[in-house]
Amino acid sequence: MQSLLGLAADAPAGVLTVAAEVPEAFRPLRLSGVRVGGAPVGITVSADGTPEVTAPEGITVRTAPSRLG
Repeated sequence: MQSLLGLAADAPAGVLTVAAEVPEAFRPLRLSGVRVGGAPVGITVSADGTPEVTAPEGITVRTAPSRLG
């Protein structure tokens, strides 16, 4: 999942980067309860490949759309 979602966490800085590369056949995709620095995070990749992340206060999220089309 880490590779498909392009997850990179910088726990000391409180930053989560999501650069999803989810193949079209698996979209939409929704994950909940992903733990980042002990906090639960939800990640959804829409049918067009756009990621949406819900994270608690204190976690900065950076996202990029899928390049898979």
